[in-house]
This record gives sequence, structure tokens and C-alpha cells, in this order.
Amino acid sequence: MAGQSLNDRAKAKQQARAEATMAAAGYPESVQAGLRGESGPSRWWILLSTYITLFKKYYYVALTEQNVALLKLSIWTGKPTKVQSVTPRGQASITEFNPGTMWGSFRIATPDRPKPLKLRFVSRVYRQEAEEIARALAFGMPAASQ
Repeated sequence: MAGQSLNDRAKAKQQARAEATMAAAGYPESVQAGLRGESGPSRWWILLSTYITLFKKYYYVALTEQNVALLKLSIWTGKPTKVQSVTPRGQASITEFNPGTMWGSFRIATPDRPKPLKLRFVSRVYRQEAEEIARALAFGMPAASQ
């Protein structure tokens, strides 16, 4: 734990919770990359009314060796509550990717949804994970340089 930033510790904790939720639902896989995202009205609408928060949905996108899982997060605690969908990696795709400065976004298309789900993420915190997921789902980004 020493030497890890607060964001890294929080991401590791969220990943462990996601793995436990997936295992309880019958998908005992380890998460390779994951990020916390939200869908619904833009954050900027909160300037008009804080009630807008009640119309948002929060997700954890977990990329495993074989699947992409969408886990629903609690609006109050941010912990994973249930596995919304699990899709084989070959059937899921990123149709739009915008890393952004403050907020990044992408659209993830899966066979169980009629249209792609748009998710926003905190770009400074989850940019690396978002790029990993986009690369894995063949968005056409250049390979990671390591």
C-alpha cells in the first residue's frame, strides 16, 4: 500500500468488490481493467438542480480475459450491487471514444442493448483503463507502448 496514490487504492478496492460481485453471480474471473462510469444527464445539469442526480445510473465496466461485464453500482455507496450484463469480448465493441480533458466518454455496444450505452468517466482518474478497454474491444487505437 505504501507508495500508492489514493486513486490507485480506491480503484483496487472497487476492482476487488467487482470481482466478488461477479463471482457471486457465477462469473469467477479476474478483472484486467475496470472503470467507474455514469450514464444519464450530464454533470453540468447539477448546476440547475441537484435532483438530476437521481436520474443518473452508475456502472462499473469490467474487462476480463473472456468477457466484458457491466455491473450496476449503488447510487448511495458506489459499491457494485448486481451484474447487469456479461458479454463475450468478441461480441462487444466501443463505437465512440472521447478521452476528454475533464470528463471522457465512450459508447459500448452489446447484443443485449438496442443502442450503444454512453458512459462518462473521470478522465484524469480512469483514462488509462478507458484506453485499455477501448483497445481490447478493437476501437482502432494504437497499441500500448511499454
